[in-house]
Amino acid sequence: MSAENYTESFEGKKYAYRQTKDGMVVSFVVHPDDMPKEMATAQIGQRYMVVCAQIDDFENPIPPKATTDGNRAVARANLICKDESYIKWVRLNSSQWHVIDESLDDVDYAAEVLRFVCGIPSRSELKGSEEARGFAMSWYSDELRRLRMDQSMSLQQVADKSGSTKSYVSQVELGKRKPSFELVEAMAQALGATVYIKLEKPEPPPAIAPRNKKRASIASRFIQ
Repeated sequence: MSAENYTESFEGKKYAYRQTKDGMVVSFVVHPDDMPKEMATAQIGQRYMVVCAQIDDFENPIPPKATTDGNRAVARANLICKDESYIKWVRLNSSQWHVIDESLDDVDYAAEVLRFVCGIPSRSELKGSEEARGFAMSWYSDELRRLRMDQSMSLQQVADKSGSTKSYVSQVELGKRKPSFELVEAMAQALGATVYIKLEKPEPPPAIAPRNKKRASIASRFIQ
């Protein structure tokens, strides 16, 4: 049975965005003439299949900026390199990538470290390289469990605070699920931790480090 036979379409303008223990809440303003009666009178808790598309002033749909894992990785890499805590971390660990010019400004230095460790000439290369996108590696599963046990938190408490479910958090801890980097961040925040990218220096370090020579490994790390 096709859902198209039962759909309503209308224009809405984003009004608010917030997080609750049950998940994310997105509010839209809809013109009274466009509001479907059945939706207006439906009980709170009624489930819907939602399909949305941004539109411009001429009612034309706007393609999403990040529609693939690669595009999302590039966008996240750009944000990470501007994050003050990440910049501070790469500066503190400068001995691991001593071949990189420390006189670069903070953002350029962080970007150069990211490119060096991933073995890519440009952050845009993250689009096509799954290996280079390995921001969240397997050992975060054990680290999540350790942090949760240290704080005497239940699976349900972590799920409620991260907008996930108890069963999903359990599967992540068991290594049966590989969550998105966004969910890893949410879980880390629920546990009072911060996610960093752990960058391990190649051994032995070359005198001159070609970016595409001998890649370093990448793993997610929680630093309290």
